Amino acid sequence: MYIARQPIFRKDTNVYGYELLFRGDKYSQRFEGNDGVAGKATAAVLTTLYESGLSDLVEGKMAFVNFDASVLEIDIAGIFEANTVVIELGKEIIPTERLAKRLRELKSEGFRVAVNDRTYDEIELIADLVDIVKITIRDDEDWGRVQFIINEYKRRNIYPLAQRIETIEQYEQAKNAGFDLFQGFFFAKPSIVEQRSESFKNTSTVYMRILKELRGEEPSFSKIAELIRHNVDLNYKLMRMMSRRSKREDHSDMKTIKHALAFLGLREVERWINVLMLSDVAKHKPSELIKLSLMRSLFMEQLVIGTAMRSLRYEAFTVGLFSVIEALSDVTLEEALRDVVLPEEVVGALVEERGELSELLRLVKAYEGGDFETVNRYAEMLELQSDDLFDSYYQAVTDAAEIAVDIGINS
Repeated sequence: MYIARQPIFRKDTNVYGYELLFRGDKYSQRFEGNDGVAGKATAAVLTTLYESGLSDLVEGKMAFVNFDASVLEIDIAGIFEANTVVIELGKEIIPTERLAKRLRELKSEGFRVAVNDRTYDEIELIADLVDIVKITIRDDEDWGRVQFIINEYKRRNIYPLAQRIETIEQYEQAKNAGFDLFQGFFFAKPSIVEQRSESFKNTSTVYMRILKELRGEEPSFSKIAELIRHNVDLNYKLMRMMSRRSKREDHSDMKTIKHALAFLGLREVERWINVLMLSDVAKHKPSELIKLSLMRSLFMEQLVIGTAMRSLRYEAFTVGLFSVIEALSDVTLEEALRDVVLPEEVVGALVEERGELSELLRLVKAYEGGDFETVNRYAEMLELQSDDLFDSYYQAVTDAAEIAVDIGINS
C-alpha cells in the first residue's frame, strides 16, 4: 500500500491542506472501474489511513481524498473527523440525484466537497454542494479562459484551486487571475541568480566554520561550543531542540552547549548543524520547503537502514536535506555547495547525479509525486522492500513535523 501527500497552499504560501495520493499495491495503477474492486481498494486505503493516523499525516490540515461513487456509500464519518476531510470527486463521477442526496448527507455531517476540472454546466445538479473546484493549469494556458471560469465559480461562492502549478511564474499568474488555492511543487523551484546573495553568505558563515571543524582530523568540542555560544540564534535553536529531546529521552541535565554536543556526538552534531543552517537560509521561503527537505532526508535515511546501504545512513540523510538547496538559496547547486564540506558520496549524488544515493533520491522524488511505477522500478534496483515504503514515509512525515517545531518552523 502506497500513500503520499502533495501540499495545497493559500495565497500566502501557508499550507491549507494535503491531497493524498495512493495506490493499493505495487501492481495496480489506479482505483477505477465498474466491478467494485476500485471501491474496495480505496476503502482499504482509507482504513489504513484511519489506523495510521490521518491527522498526523496531514499535520492537522485538511485532507483531500479522491472518492469514487461506491466508496461514497461507506460510513465515512465513522472513519474520519468530518471537518478535516475534503471529498474530491473525479471526472469519471457523473452527477445524479442519488449522488446529490448522498453529498447532502455528507455535507450535513461536516465534510467538504471538491470537483476536478468541471465546468459549471457539468456540475449544475450538485453545484450548491461544492466548496472547491480544481482547475488544471497547462503550460500554454489561456488565462482569459481561466479568468472566465474563476469568475463563474466565485459568483456561486465556490473556491477555485489551481493545480499542477510547477513554477513560481505560474503561481504568480494564477494568483493574479484570482485563484484562492494552489497545488503543485512550484515552491520547490528556485529563482536562480548569478551568485549568492549577501544574506545567504552571512547566514551560512558561522555554520561553515562549525562544519569545517567537524570535518577536520581532530574536531574540538570546545571550539565548536565556542562558535555556537557566540551566535545567539543558533545557540537558542540548538538548546531548544536538545531540551525537547532530552525531556523525551530522560536527559534532564542538558544545561550547556557542551552537554548538548556530548549527548549528540559528532555525526549528530553535523546533521543538526546542517538542518539549522538550511532553516536559516530558508527563513524567507515557504515553511513547507524546509519541511520537504527534512522529509526527504529522514525518508532516505529510513530506507537505507536494514539494507546493504546502511553504512551510508548519514550520507543518505544529507543528500535528502540538501536536495532542495537551490530553491532554498536561489543560487545554482554548485554555487550553494561551494564552501560546504560534504562527503564524496553526497556530492556525487547531488552534483553529478551518480551512485546509489542518487537513485534513492529519484525514488523519493517519485514517491512524493505519486509516480509509484517509477518508485517500484528504483525499489527493485536498490533491493528495497516496497511493502515498507509507506511506513518509512509516514515516519519521515511525522518526524519532520516534530523537528520543524524544534527549530521554530511553523506552517
